[in-house]
Amino acid sequence: YDDYVLDAKWHPVHPACFAVADANGNLDLWDLNTDFEKQVWRMEPTESEVAKADRDRHPTAYNKLAWSPDGKRLVGGTAEGHVRMFTVAKDVYTSKPDGTARFHDRIATLHEEYKQQHRAG
Repeated sequence: YDDYVLDAKWHPVHPACFAVADANGNLDLWDLNTDFEKQVWRMEPTESEVAKADRDRHPTAYNKLAWSPDGKRLVGGTAEGHVRMFTVAKDVYTSKPDGTARFHDRIATLHEEYKQQHRAG
């Protein structure tokens, strides 16, 4: 990230998915079963939101995130009191049958790689 991460929340149903809000106004969804290096979805602030933030000297960034209990919706709130609700794509809020096992396998593999790197160095 180019700026501060203001909030991050794990998805309540999908074990490998989480949302991140950064100080640049971006809202990202990550699915670690898909990619460790790049988010699967990004919402950037619109040009008018950026222009208003520059004019008012107020950030447009979401600094608070919350998932609905079923994981179908994500809510972002700003320090100015603006709230926006997003409907999440079905493939994001529905973990595949092997999703949990796959996520645990990926984490175990990363852990082993980390241990090997630190033993060698």
